[in-house]
Amino acid sequence: MPIFTLDKAEGGADSASAAFCIIGGGVAGLLVANRLAQAGQRVIVIESGLEVFDTQADGLNEIESSGRSYVGALTGRSRILGGSSSRWGGCMVPLTAHDLGPRPYISLPAWPLAPGELERHQPELDRLFHLDHSPYDSLDEPDLPPPYEDLVRRWPKWIAPKHRNVAVVLRETIRKNKNLTVWLGATAQDFVTNTESGRLESIVARGFNGRAITVRADRFVFAAGSLETTRLLLLMDRYSNGRIFEGCDALGHYFQDHLSRQLGEVEPMDRDATSRLFGRRYSAHVRRSLHLELSAEAQRKYAVSSAYARIEADVAAQRSIRWIKSNLKTGGNSFTIRQLINVVEDAGDISRLVFDRFAKKQLFMPKDVPITLSFVVEQVPQWENRLYLSQERDALGMPKAHLSWRTGEVEERTFRTCMEVTRAYWRACGLDKICSIRWDADLSDPVSLVAERAGDWAHPSGTTRMGTDPRTSVVRPDLECHHIPNVSVVSASTFPTAGASNPTLTLMRLALRCADTLLAESRKIAMPLAGGVLSTAATAGRPSGGQLAASSR
Repeated sequence: MPIFTLDKAEGGADSASAAFCIIGGGVAGLLVANRLAQAGQRVIVIESGLEVFDTQADGLNEIESSGRSYVGALTGRSRILGGSSSRWGGCMVPLTAHDLGPRPYISLPAWPLAPGELERHQPELDRLFHLDHSPYDSLDEPDLPPPYEDLVRRWPKWIAPKHRNVAVVLRETIRKNKNLTVWLGATAQDFVTNTESGRLESIVARGFNGRAITVRADRFVFAAGSLETTRLLLLMDRYSNGRIFEGCDALGHYFQDHLSRQLGEVEPMDRDATSRLFGRRYSAHVRRSLHLELSAEAQRKYAVSSAYARIEADVAAQRSIRWIKSNLKTGGNSFTIRQLINVVEDAGDISRLVFDRFAKKQLFMPKDVPITLSFVVEQVPQWENRLYLSQERDALGMPKAHLSWRTGEVEERTFRTCMEVTRAYWRACGLDKICSIRWDADLSDPVSLVAERAGDWAHPSGTTRMGTDPRTSVVRPDLECHHIPNVSVVSASTFPTAGASNPTLTLMRLALRCADTLLAESRKIAMPLAGGVLSTAATAGRPSGGQLAASSR
């Protein structure tokens, strides 16, 4: 697989062509590109970042925001080959059938696809990321938190750090594939569309030194992440004076994320029992952690969205472990008498931590380690929460994205419900005799808005939503754009709703499904294109609103 860096390429402007052009070299883009190239298709990947972290490229992630600030624009994205998987925690957990189904009690329609269409790709992903094939909703262990009618136990899988970066996992496979070419440091900016067919003919990507590459392809896949993919489609529409997405009321709208807030601390009376109930589990390369998720029945009963409680012990914060890790990292051997005394005093806990980790395959929670109770809540999509183009421009002269979003009544009600259900669970199951919960003092204020003070979880989605109506959705269920027939969008931005699950596994499943659909279509006889070409490419001077120019083929 040839890999080129645009700013270091010889000569000035470059051009290339392929059957498929993938815009974005992150999780979705590389999975799709690898699948297509393995099947013999010629593929070009355009990636804005480099193979290593680059401050200048990552600065293009900056956005403007109003209403609520959005931290996830910077903390959750990385312009680098491998995308956000280069900094990802590795959590894998699927959306439930309930999340994908209709939820009329909060006015949410079903996803326009059956859960089985995504589940069939799970074995392949398990093999790729060295995961076992155990289910996500059960563990075969004796020491589990007791069942409860309003909460269900789910057990996400955490990929080992060395297997998380998709670019690393696929490195050998894609490097050996001559059908795949990657251009790095190349940010898509301009688009040329056929006026008669409405198809995208080519894209122009530029680097920071002004060099450009024009890529022509039969099909294009936008897989640059939720925010960037939406921005690119908004730019394409602006340059066409709104013609491309005319009649579509969904592009850029329905922004959603997960909201998270720590609302208590777990204080063990019986540390062994607390560790057995809520500590992480380990098997081979896989770590499991507990989600206490609102059951489907509870969501219907209280008219709330999906949510879960998570209990985490930050073992790295333990005083002696923190000091040992710091010395190992720096190669230092400095210490104080107090630190040595701490190590001696903590020797029992540290020994127990190591023993339980390798012998019992569980995490022991030492005595001075904080155990936090946090809640993660699904945000309900609202048309008013939207992403649009700012007047401010980035380092490449392109309009930045502006995000305007707020939380609503459903999110507040879901936080409150999840807390009350957790309180009831603790009492009903006798957990308060093993470990108590010290709740956030702010919760005693009856007018305090929990959701307003919750942070985003860097899981943006919804702004190019999937559906069957071209007016209320951007892509069809097969992820092909309603308005541009040879463009597919493989991004969490296509999610109609977010559920309470990390979006990455669902996105990976969608990426493989989309690649299979594209391969099936590529076997059909392509219809010849005819007619004039609508050029939406901006000139070097970058006109403020994009410019339109007609040309012939």
